[in-house]
Amino acid sequence: MNTKVLICLVALAINIAFALFVIYSLVKINKLLVKQKKTINDVQRNQKDIKEQLNNLFKKEKLSYALNEEDKNIIIDEIYHCIRLNEEENKTIINQQQLEKEPNVSKVKYPPSITKSGFPDNLSDKQNDSYFRFFEIEGDNASFDFCGNNIERAIANKVEIEQACEIVSIGSEPSKVENLEKGTVTLRDGKWEVTKKAKINFN
Repeated sequence: MNTKVLICLVALAINIAFALFVIYSLVKINKLLVKQKKTINDVQRNQKDIKEQLNNLFKKEKLSYALNEEDKNIIIDEIYHCIRLNEEENKTIINQQQLEKEPNVSKVKYPPSITKSGFPDNLSDKQNDSYFRFFEIEGDNASFDFCGNNIERAIANKVEIEQACEIVSIGSEPSKVENLEKGTVTLRDGKWEVTKKAKINFN
């Protein structure tokens, strides 16, 4: 092939790739702008609804004192402050519940890569590259769940993971792995065999 033609084709390919990247970036930015605009509209709509409710309340009760705009804004700020406090309290409760679900770290062990016959019986105190962690280890039985934090690597090794886990759902743009239900293993002939698969989501 003529060198000049080859150079032109490479340049064309680069331009097409760049154009696709620009289009993809614009689509992502547009989605973010639409989401942000919706959030702003929701807040403004809520503020308007609160003001109307306050006006209706004072009209209904026939109170002599009329609220001015400054009074209404102060009340609205207090309402949003209470909402934020409630959300923070709910987050604290959720975090506490998550901590209660976490296994005792001092009793956690990490297995090597799983094979078709199970996990080899040389558990480690360090995670290294393991996708799984064993806990509630009692004799020849243990529970396990997923512990890998590299979602790209996890998706690339989905076939291996599916030997021990049931992947319930995979999001369109997953960024983390969520444990739904722990699995169980039993030690037989030097291998930890999966007796019940764990359930996970790629969110």
